[in-house]
Amino acid sequence: NEAIKNYSSALEILNELKYEKGIAACLTSIGIVHHLQKNYEEADKYYKEAEQHAIFSGDKTQLGVTYSNMGIRYFSDKEDENALKYYKLAEELFTQAKDTFYLIEIYNKLGNYYEVTEKPSESKKYYSKADELK
Repeated sequence: NEAIKNYSSALEILNELKYEKGIAACLTSIGIVHHLQKNYEEADKYYKEAEQHAIFSGDKTQLGVTYSNMGIRYFSDKEDENALKYYKLAEELFTQAKDTFYLIEIYNKLGNYYEVTEKPSESKKYYSKADELK
């Protein structure tokens, strides 16, 4: 796959530079590609590796992005409890980082999650939170 080949080349450079945040972002992107190809085990492997690099880098936003994508992966595979777990972890990290852009994104994901899982009051709460930040 061309995308994975390009990300792998970028990953080599990032590893040489020891740029942990970039490594985490690149590994997350590789995980997304595998997820989109329905290679869930491979996606999980890359997300977990990305998680470790994001933790090591100390970048809360990058760790939140990784968790958000892990939530998407689980939600698309109907693993609702795992999806919610990672969405809530991402929400906590984006709140700590005061990252409005990603807070809006995760509030919308949580709103959608609760809409799909038929919890309309929770859904409305998160959609409202997103609207308040726009």
